[in-house]
Amino acid sequence: MYAIEITSGSEPMWVAPWEGDPPRTLKIENAKTFKSEKSALHHIEKIKPTHPFRTVNYKVVKVSNF
Repeated sequence: MYAIEITSGSEPMWVAPWEGDPPRTLKIENAKTFKSEKSALHHIEKIKPTHPFRTVNYKVVKVSNF
């Protein structure tokens, strides 16, 4: 399983499965998970348009099941 970490803030955040710009959570157990790294990378491209005027850094991370 994979999750997407948002590394732009002062503390780690994770892409979440709800609405937002981008949707995020501080708890990894609430993060949206993906079966493959490729699908996580595709999701990053999908959510980038939600914040066209901000630079957000993403990192795909392999995680164990919660």
